[in-house]
Amino acid sequence: MYLLTGNNEVGPALTRRLQQLSLLLFAELPAPSASVTLQAGEAVDSAVPADHWAFLSGGQVRGIQAQQGVVEYEAGDLLGLTGGYALPDFSYVAQQPSTLNLYPVGDVLRHLHLSKQRAAQWTAYLLTHISLLQQTVTGDASNAPTTGSGFLQFAPGEVMIREGELAGEVYHVVQGHADVYRGDTKVGEVLPGELFGAMAMLCGTPRTATVIARDDVLVAAVPQDDFQSLISRHPETAVTLMENMARAINDLNDRLRQHETTTL
Repeated sequence: MYLLTGNNEVGPALTRRLQQLSLLLFAELPAPSASVTLQAGEAVDSAVPADHWAFLSGGQVRGIQAQQGVVEYEAGDLLGLTGGYALPDFSYVAQQPSTLNLYPVGDVLRHLHLSKQRAAQWTAYLLTHISLLQQTVTGDASNAPTTGSGFLQFAPGEVMIREGELAGEVYHVVQGHADVYRGDTKVGEVLPGELFGAMAMLCGTPRTATVIARDDVLVAAVPQDDFQSLISRHPETAVTLMENMARAINDLNDRLRQHETTTL
């Protein structure tokens, strides 16, 4: 999957991340309920039931909005993500002979939540998908502001969020690494593909830690409304996030106790 609009480094980075997650998530799917082959110019919509997702196993399909091509899908991509929930979606048209494997949405979701690790990867997939599609409205990421929604860039040593501040977004790391501090104590790190800032968003509390860029970091800022929409459409995502946060809190408490012990 790649965007037909925009020309910057953010889109390809997100596309690579989406491809990596797709391989992890969908490689072991069971046999599809059906397969359909479309010729160039044929519409996909009529071939895919509303309660199904389609995986493109061969060919190329274009996502169209307002009569304009927006996204190009390739083998291994998932089509109809929002349409599977009866929400607005692209129109899809085959660009060449293309084969689609069809799965009921419920069957795919059960597969994705067979383990906590896979559920966490699914959360990352959804956020990466949102981040990639934001490219169609945010334009060139190199012109992105240093605050607010969209794609943000941070230099080494720059504070990304500060402990005690009010939360407005959840952040998904596209590139780079960051360190997490409580006061002056380092209590964790954030790696590429991970998200941070969700605890304050979910709990309605100020930020519980400060996050500082370790090297050049590029993040996608997911606004509160988009994040809440994601949670409402995929409530299992909230469970995964809360489990991850609980583990992070335990790790943080352990590190703080170790710090207190060494300073006595």
